Amino acid sequence: MRFICRLLAMLAALSLAIQPAAAQSVLRDTETEALLQDMAAPLVKAAGLAPGNVDIILLNDPSINAFVAGGQAVYIHSGLINAASSAEEVQGVIAHELGHITGGHIIRFDEGAKAATNITLLSLLLGVAAAAAGGGEAAMGVLAAGQQAAMGKFLSFTRIQEASADAASADFLSRAGISGRGSIAFFKLLLGEEIRHGVSQSDEAG
Repeated sequence: MRFICRLLAMLAALSLAIQPAAAQSVLRDTETEALLQDMAAPLVKAAGLAPGNVDIILLNDPSINAFVAGGQAVYIHSGLINAASSAEEVQGVIAHELGHITGGHIIRFDEGAKAATNITLLSLLLGVAAAAAGGGEAAMGVLAAGQQAAMGKFLSFTRIQEASADAASADFLSRAGISGRGSIAFFKLLLGEEIRHGVSQSDEAG
C-alpha cells in the first residue's frame, strides 16, 4: 500500500505540472520511471527478457488502460495507476502486457487483421457480382454477412491472444514470487475496459 501511495503522490505532482491540453502525453519523471522499472524488473526477468530492453512508459490519460505497441515498451495510463490499490495490481497488468511481448502478439496482430480483411474483400467481390446480376438485396446481404464473419474472425484471434497473455502473466507472477490475488481482483475491475495489446480503450490503434 505504501508503494502505490508513493507512486500516486508522484503521479499527482506530475499531472499538475503539465498542461491540460497535453492529453496522452508521456509523463516524464526520473523517480517515477525508476519506481515503475523496479516494479517491472522481477517480471521482466521471469519473462526471460533483457531488463535494459523493456521500457515502462506512463501516459497522461485518465482512462484505465495499458498496452504494448511495438518493440518491448509497455504503456500504462495514469488512470490505471489511480484505479489500482496496490503495487501487485499494477504488476499484474505489467505481467499481462509482457505476455503479449513474449507471445509476439504485436507481429501476429497483423496476421489476424489480414485474415479479417481477406474475408471482407471476398464478400465485397461477391456483393458486387450479386449487384451486377440485379440482386440489390442479395448484394447487401452478402456484404453484411462478410463484415460479420470478418469481425468474428478478428475477435476470435484477439481472444486467443488475451488468453495466452493471461496464462503467461500467471507464470511470470509465480516465477517472480508475486501474489496474483491482487491482480485477479483488479482484472475483474478492468473486465469492462478490456486491456488489449496495441489498442487503447478508445480503440486508438493494441
